[in-house]
Amino acid sequence: MGTKHRVIIHGRDKKPRCDEMLRLIKKALIAGLRRVNEEAAQKLEQEQILLTFNG
Repeated sequence: MGTKHRVIIHGRDKKPRCDEMLRLIKKALIAGLRRVNEEAAQKLEQEQILLTFNG
């Protein structure tokens, strides 16, 4: 199976600065993941799961 990707599209007209938006996205992903899988959330926090952003 190939690499999996999650696509996030910011839908509001006004967007935060890129670095702030990336911080908020990562924080939200970790919080949501923590609800279903604490181990995976910790791996994401510790950067054992790779996140790439194109802004």
